[in-house]
Amino acid sequence: MRVEFSLRRACWLRGLAGLLLILFGGAFAHGESFQVINSPSNAVSALVEGSDGNLYGTTYYGGHEDLGTIVRIAGGNDQGIFQFSGGDIGANPAAALFANTDGYLYGTTQYGGTNNAGIVFRVSTNGDLGVLYRLNGATDGSEPIAPLVAGANGALYGTASRGGAGGCGTVFQITTNGIFTVLHSFIGADGDNPGAALTVLSDGSVWGVTQYGGSDNQGTIFQIIAPGEPQLLFQSIFSFTGANGAIPQSALVQTPNHILYGTTTYGGTGFGSIFTMTTNGAFATLYNASGDNLGSNPSGGVVYAADGNLYGVASFGGTNGFGSLFECTTTGDMESIYDFDGQGDGAYPAVTLEQPAPGTFYGSTILGGVEGFGAIFQFVAANIGPLVSIGSSDGLALLSWNTIPGRAYQLQTKANLTQPNWNNVGSSNIAPSTTLSLTETIGALPSRFFRVVLLP
Repeated sequence: MRVEFSLRRACWLRGLAGLLLILFGGAFAHGESFQVINSPSNAVSALVEGSDGNLYGTTYYGGHEDLGTIVRIAGGNDQGIFQFSGGDIGANPAAALFANTDGYLYGTTQYGGTNNAGIVFRVSTNGDLGVLYRLNGATDGSEPIAPLVAGANGALYGTASRGGAGGCGTVFQITTNGIFTVLHSFIGADGDNPGAALTVLSDGSVWGVTQYGGSDNQGTIFQIIAPGEPQLLFQSIFSFTGANGAIPQSALVQTPNHILYGTTTYGGTGFGSIFTMTTNGAFATLYNASGDNLGSNPSGGVVYAADGNLYGVASFGGTNGFGSLFECTTTGDMESIYDFDGQGDGAYPAVTLEQPAPGTFYGSTILGGVEGFGAIFQFVAANIGPLVSIGSSDGLALLSWNTIPGRAYQLQTKANLTQPNWNNVGSSNIAPSTTLSLTETIGALPSRFFRVVLLP
């Protein structure tokens, strides 16, 4: 496989729009609709695109009190729009923000609030922050460190890594007006220390993993809401034993055939694993890392690409010992496609790759890079794309692009790039196959700009 690899430093890109298509009388160009910055002293979290088209993230430290900030990245420049000060306002946001359809960004802090147990907040793109809820550190749980996700009912779901009635963390639901409900308190036997984002499946059910707990204290897979069931139905689905993997630290991913895939950072033959899980609870190990040139300890999860394969990073190993990028088929055939050298391209990648457009992936490393504080990288898999065609006929723009089957895409447009907001063209479209085609009336406008957004 040929991989085009280019280095981008200092912040981890997440939730980015897909391609920017520029139409000038039938001619077109494409490129990423984002900018990156260098912030080695206070690394920015995974980034999400706000309703104004700018990127937003959090820093765990920084600000006047060194308790974290919310930053906006626009035009290649970063600006702090809010500084956490501890106490009731919260401190140390450990997770990325979630960009909701109401135009607000939602997030959590690990500390601050009641009993220093963390808060859930909502912030506007102008930096106006409101605390939705302060966890009490007891029945609510404490120290939320995973991003929030949206459920099928419009509410947000999250986890607290500690506390709760059983002392091992909680799963909670919170509405956008701050009504907080504990859905489950872990007691150890059913899981302990949930630290990864939950996964909402196509049937509306919610799944997740815990890092510890279960029959052998090596982590669990659980379901919190069953398909078609509005009421709470918690079920501990699977316990890792060490031999079949240990300490899952990343969210599960569902493929179009409704199979779940995930990783464990340890266990297997000692260096972590990739596994599959059906929604009926059938578990199988897909690949055991061996600590050799293919890499080891995949602490990030895997992503599913339009070529039907899984892509991810191994935190260690590889030819140089600083980690690797890998491609794995759904039958377990593994291939290392890039080895980090520990210098300019970074060392020790540890988070799940982001795929804003088919075949284009972004990731980050903990160390290395130009300044030694990590690096942001992009790679494009040549056999996936992204490939986009655009033409015009009788006042219509004819657009077609590669897709991931079953994922939702939104076509957006604006007449002038200086305008702050993009406008949706129709409603979102769920890809029935590996391509989508749409038409849009362009009328007498001399130019129009289009982009495709891959929705969460």
